[in-house]
Amino acid sequence: HLSLRRQRQMCIRDRCSTLELDPGQIKDILLRFEKLTALDPTNHLIWEEMLKTALNLKHTSLASDILKKALEKLPEEDSSALHIYGAKIYLLSGKLEESLRCLAVSLSSPKADLISIRDELLKLSSIAPSNPEVHFLLGETLLKLDDEEGSIESYRACIKLSSAYIEHVTEKLKELLPLSSKPY
Repeated sequence: HLSLRRQRQMCIRDRCSTLELDPGQIKDILLRFEKLTALDPTNHLIWEEMLKTALNLKHTSLASDILKKALEKLPEEDSSALHIYGAKIYLLSGKLEESLRCLAVSLSSPKADLISIRDELLKLSSIAPSNPEVHFLLGETLLKLDDEEGSIESYRACIKLSSAYIEHVTEKLKELLPLSSKPY
Protein backbone atom coordinates (compact mmCIF):
# COMPACT_ATOMS: atom_id res chain seq x y z
CA HIS A 1 0.00 0.00 0.00
CA LEU A 2 1.22 3.42 -0.88
CA SER A 3 1.38 6.03 1.80
CA LEU A 4 -1.00 8.97 1.54
CA ARG A 5 1.95 11.28 0.96
CA ARG A 6 3.20 9.14 -1.93
CA GLN A 7 -0.31 9.01 -3.42
CA ARG A 8 -0.43 12.80 -3.40
CA GLN A 9 2.93 12.98 -5.14
CA MET A 10 1.76 10.57 -7.82
CA CYS A 11 -1.47 12.54 -8.24
CA ILE A 12 0.35 15.82 -8.80
CA ARG A 13 2.81 14.14 -11.19
CA ASP A 14 -0.16 12.84 -13.21
CA ARG A 15 -1.78 16.29 -13.19
CA CYS A 16 1.48 17.92 -14.30
CA SER A 17 1.82 15.48 -17.18
CA THR A 18 -1.74 16.33 -18.22
CA LEU A 19 -0.97 20.03 -18.01
CA GLU A 20 2.10 19.68 -20.21
CA LEU A 21 0.03 17.85 -22.82
CA ASP A 22 -2.91 20.29 -22.58
CA PRO A 23 -1.98 23.70 -21.11
CA GLY A 24 -5.62 24.75 -21.46
CA GLN A 25 -6.36 22.79 -18.29
CA ILE A 26 -4.22 25.10 -16.16
CA LYS A 27 -7.06 26.48 -14.01
CA ASP A 28 -8.36 23.00 -13.12
CA ILE A 29 -4.86 21.68 -12.40
CA LEU A 30 -3.98 24.70 -10.24
CA LEU A 31 -7.11 24.21 -8.13
CA ARG A 32 -6.19 20.58 -7.54
CA PHE A 33 -2.61 21.55 -6.80
CA GLU A 34 -3.78 24.06 -4.19
CA LYS A 35 -5.95 21.39 -2.56
CA LEU A 36 -3.04 18.95 -2.43
CA THR A 37 -0.65 21.51 -0.97
CA ALA A 38 -3.28 22.51 1.59
CA LEU A 39 -3.45 18.85 2.69
CA ASP A 40 0.32 18.35 2.69
CA PRO A 41 2.07 21.76 2.61
CA THR A 42 5.49 20.43 3.63
CA ASN A 43 5.72 17.81 0.88
CA HIS A 44 8.48 19.40 -1.20
CA LEU A 45 8.04 16.88 -4.01
CA ILE A 46 4.57 18.24 -4.80
CA TRP A 47 5.97 21.76 -5.03
CA GLU A 48 8.88 20.53 -7.11
CA GLU A 49 6.63 18.81 -9.67
CA MET A 50 4.62 21.99 -10.17
CA LEU A 51 7.78 24.07 -10.50
CA LYS A 52 9.18 21.70 -13.11
CA THR A 53 5.94 21.80 -15.06
CA ALA A 54 5.64 25.59 -14.97
CA LEU A 55 9.23 25.90 -16.20
CA ASN A 56 8.69 23.28 -18.92
CA LEU A 57 5.76 25.41 -20.11
CA LYS A 58 8.03 28.52 -19.93
CA HIS A 59 5.44 30.05 -17.59
CA THR A 60 7.88 32.01 -15.41
CA SER A 61 5.26 34.06 -13.57
CA LEU A 62 3.45 30.87 -12.50
CA ALA A 63 6.77 29.29 -11.49
CA SER A 64 7.63 32.41 -9.46
CA ASP A 65 4.28 32.28 -7.65
CA ILE A 66 4.66 28.58 -6.88
CA LEU A 67 8.22 29.05 -5.63
CA LYS A 68 7.19 31.95 -3.40
CA LYS A 69 4.43 29.86 -1.80
CA ALA A 70 6.75 26.86 -1.43
CA LEU A 71 9.40 28.96 0.31
CA GLU A 72 6.76 30.20 2.76
CA LYS A 73 5.40 26.72 3.55
CA LEU A 74 8.43 24.46 3.56
CA PRO A 75 11.04 24.03 6.28
CA GLU A 76 14.29 25.87 5.51
CA GLU A 77 16.17 22.69 4.62
CA ASP A 78 13.67 21.83 1.89
CA SER A 79 13.07 25.39 0.72
CA SER A 80 16.79 26.07 0.28
CA ALA A 81 17.08 23.13 -2.09
CA LEU A 82 14.21 24.55 -4.19
CA HIS A 83 16.17 27.72 -4.92
CA ILE A 84 17.53 25.87 -7.96
CA TYR A 85 14.16 26.67 -9.52
CA GLY A 86 14.56 30.32 -8.61
CA ALA A 87 17.86 30.23 -10.49
CA LYS A 88 16.14 28.77 -13.54
CA ILE A 89 13.34 31.34 -13.37
CA TYR A 90 15.80 34.22 -13.16
CA LEU A 91 17.94 32.79 -15.95
CA LEU A 92 14.89 32.58 -18.23
CA SER A 93 14.22 36.23 -17.34
CA GLY A 94 17.82 37.20 -18.14
CA LYS A 95 18.69 38.08 -14.52
CA LEU A 96 22.12 36.54 -14.10
CA GLU A 97 23.05 37.94 -10.67
CA GLU A 98 19.75 36.85 -9.12
CA SER A 99 20.20 33.42 -10.66
CA LEU A 100 23.65 33.16 -9.07
CA ARG A 101 22.27 34.16 -5.66
CA CYS A 102 19.66 31.43 -5.88
CA LEU A 103 22.27 28.87 -6.86
CA ALA A 104 24.42 29.87 -3.89
CA VAL A 105 21.45 29.37 -1.53
CA SER A 106 20.60 26.04 -3.12
CA LEU A 107 24.22 24.93 -2.88
CA SER A 108 24.16 25.58 0.87
CA SER A 109 21.32 23.10 1.41
CA PRO A 110 22.09 19.58 2.61
CA LYS A 111 19.40 18.42 0.15
CA ALA A 112 20.90 20.28 -2.82
CA ASP A 113 20.69 18.60 -6.21
CA LEU A 114 24.37 19.06 -7.03
CA ILE A 115 24.07 17.71 -10.56
CA SER A 116 21.35 20.25 -11.41
CA ILE A 117 23.34 23.04 -9.80
CA ARG A 118 26.40 22.02 -11.81
CA ASP A 119 24.37 21.99 -15.01
CA GLU A 120 22.92 25.45 -14.34
CA LEU A 121 26.38 26.82 -13.56
CA LEU A 122 27.77 25.33 -16.76
CA LYS A 123 25.01 27.14 -18.68
CA LEU A 124 25.85 30.35 -16.87
CA SER A 125 29.56 29.92 -17.57
CA SER A 126 28.82 29.82 -21.30
CA ILE A 127 26.57 32.89 -21.02
CA ALA A 128 28.90 34.88 -18.75
CA PRO A 129 32.40 33.38 -19.00
CA SER A 130 34.00 36.47 -17.44
CA ASN A 131 31.92 36.34 -14.25
CA PRO A 132 34.17 35.12 -11.40
CA GLU A 133 31.21 34.19 -9.16
CA VAL A 134 30.04 31.63 -11.74
CA HIS A 135 33.45 29.94 -11.62
CA PHE A 136 33.65 30.16 -7.83
CA LEU A 137 30.26 28.46 -7.36
CA LEU A 138 31.09 25.90 -10.06
CA GLY A 139 34.35 25.12 -8.25
CA GLU A 140 32.49 24.59 -4.97
CA THR A 141 29.87 22.42 -6.67
CA LEU A 142 32.47 20.28 -8.40
CA LEU A 143 34.35 19.81 -5.12
CA LYS A 144 31.14 18.59 -3.49
CA LEU A 145 30.75 16.19 -6.42
CA ASP A 146 34.31 14.90 -5.79
CA ASP A 147 35.64 16.33 -9.06
CA GLU A 148 38.86 17.79 -7.64
CA GLU A 149 40.50 18.57 -10.95
CA GLY A 150 37.41 20.24 -12.42
CA SER A 151 37.02 22.21 -9.23
CA ILE A 152 40.61 23.42 -9.26
CA GLU A 153 40.24 24.43 -12.91
CA SER A 154 37.12 26.48 -12.05
CA TYR A 155 38.78 28.07 -9.05
CA ARG A 156 41.81 29.02 -11.16
CA ALA A 157 39.51 30.65 -13.73
CA CYS A 158 37.77 32.51 -10.90
CA ILE A 159 41.04 33.88 -9.47
CA LYS A 160 42.33 34.74 -12.93
CA LEU A 161 39.20 36.86 -13.46
CA SER A 162 39.30 38.47 -10.02
CA SER A 163 42.09 38.25 -7.47
CA ALA A 164 39.55 39.37 -4.85
CA TYR A 165 38.41 35.74 -4.70
CA ILE A 166 41.76 34.33 -3.52
CA GLU A 167 40.72 34.26 0.16
CA HIS A 168 37.31 32.73 -0.63
CA VAL A 169 38.86 30.04 -2.79
CA THR A 170 41.49 29.27 -0.15
CA GLU A 171 38.78 28.92 2.52
CA LYS A 172 36.67 26.60 0.36
CA LEU A 173 39.64 24.43 -0.51
CA LYS A 174 40.62 24.10 3.15
CA GLU A 175 37.01 23.28 4.06
CA LEU A 176 36.22 20.84 1.27
CA LEU A 177 39.59 19.50 0.15
CA PRO A 178 41.67 19.07 3.30
CA LEU A 179 43.09 15.63 2.56
CA SER A 180 43.84 15.69 -1.14
CA SER A 181 46.88 13.74 -2.22
CA LYS A 182 47.43 16.02 -5.22
CA PRO A 183 49.56 19.14 -4.95
CA TYR A 184 47.39 22.02 -6.14
